[in-house]
Amino acid sequence: MNVRNFTEPVKSQISETWRDARDNVTKTARTVSKATDRYVRRNPWKAMAWAALAACVVGYLLSYARE
Repeated sequence: MNVRNFTEPVKSQISETWRDARDNVTKTARTVSKATDRYVRRNPWKAMAWAALAACVVGYLLSYARE
């Protein structure tokens, strides 16, 4: 029994699964990106407020970690 004969189907199955997962992640990322772009273009001030809030939270967490 050759090891290569045993591992080749497993390798191709893993490769196919990885390719499918990558394609799904890419598709989801594009969908989220388009939705985010639409939201920001329709609500620029809300988007800026959310960004400012996120920056404040990150700043607070970073300053809290230093203490």
